[in-house]
Amino acid sequence: NKNKVLFLATNQIRAKMDGYGNPETTGGGYSAKHSVSTRLEVRPGPAAERIKDSYGNIIGTQVYVQTTKNRFASPYKKASFKFIYGKGIDKVDDIILMATNLGIVEKNGAWYQYGDVKLQGLDQIREKVEQSPEFLEEIKNKVTDIIGKDWAKEGKDA
Repeated sequence: NKNKVLFLATNQIRAKMDGYGNPETTGGGYSAKHSVSTRLEVRPGPAAERIKDSYGNIIGTQVYVQTTKNRFASPYKKASFKFIYGKGIDKVDDIILMATNLGIVEKNGAWYQYGDVKLQGLDQIREKVEQSPEFLEEIKNKVTDIIGKDWAKEGKDA
């Protein structure tokens, strides 16, 4: 804690050959499982949940994360997010989802409305954000005002 060091190790899941218990195991024995403070299991979503643009090209995937070990908080928490290839986590989707849940953005079917701006689908919202990034920044500021400033500490581009 005082040195503010993060050690990140990745490992892959392999199939066990003995047939008892969970058929998946991680390579490297038990030392990695017992010595770490937090373990996350990251899996891509099924092919049906791939993210496509308006032309039908696959541009990303839904990713599911579960904590399998956590010494700092309760384990087995689950999260999911959209991952856009070449860009990373889809921040537009996350902010619009939070704004919709908080009532800042109204959703009716596939239509999203913020003030007098009415757009159909997340693709049109992404296009609007590319044209004017202040649109998303304004929504993010309203979300931050409601849920607290700690959420937005990650940086200006979050």
